[in-house]
Amino acid sequence: MDVQDTGYNVKTFGARGNSRDDDTTAFQTAIGECAQSGGGVVYAPTGRYRIDGTLDVARGVVLRGAGGAVDGWGSPTVLEAYDRDDPFIRLAWQSGVQNLEVFYPEQHLVPDGLVEYPWTISAPGENCSVIGVSLRNSYNGIDLTRACRHLVRDVHGSPLNIGIYVDQCYDVGRIENVHFWPFNGPEAHGDFYFDWLSHHATAFV
Repeated sequence: MDVQDTGYNVKTFGARGNSRDDDTTAFQTAIGECAQSGGGVVYAPTGRYRIDGTLDVARGVVLRGAGGAVDGWGSPTVLEAYDRDDPFIRLAWQSGVQNLEVFYPEQHLVPDGLVEYPWTISAPGENCSVIGVSLRNSYNGIDLTRACRHLVRDVHGSPLNIGIYVDQCYDVGRIENVHFWPFNGPEAHGDFYFDWLSHHATAFV
């Protein structure tokens, strides 16, 4: 079944995807109803979705977009993150996020003005997956503390501090095809990215 045809399209639950209106409630309602029905895919079609809070992806639910910045040129699903206090996406056991980009519109791209955002994706549960995700300008990318049997694949971007952190993984975790490099912007700050990332950022801990 095409995910666009499922009942868990975030636009069915009121998401606008216009980069202005806060779509947090629409996403969380879709995730909640999907979880209550036994799990499955919550689909976010092409658009730029403003998210002012944390997205808690429930057990058995995959939040899937139309593509990220790298693998979906021209038709990406972009989640714009504004919360500066909590992880942007929290994955429960056996949940995942796929095929989308995360962008922080309020990140300051100057040496003395970086916003030290918390983790873009926090996955403290077992059997979590992060696939086809672009971390465009995250401060901290993916936290896999106690994330047994995690799967991270086809992740790209330019995390400004830590890309991926793994600790206390007591079962086999898999990290495949991850590419972090200073390619993101606003592109007018390209020189800053090259300088900051080469002196301050760590791709993998």
